[in-house]
Amino acid sequence: DLEAVDFLDSTGIGVLIGVLRRVNSVDGELRMVCTTQRILDLFTLTGLDRVFDLRASVDEATGDPE
Repeated sequence: DLEAVDFLDSTGIGVLIGVLRRVNSVDGELRMVCTTQRILDLFTLTGLDRVFDLRASVDEATGDPE
């Protein structure tokens, strides 16, 4: 849940990529939810929006209809 994240630097992005690699290595799924527009723009600018599964809400990520 990235709702409280206002700033993400290269170290933070590196950590997220490392987590994604580990999750993928065990056939898991990583979904990032509740991202702010600023963070979404960063992911789009860097092309990471095509790598990460970004969701608007926890309900959307889990498939729970509200």
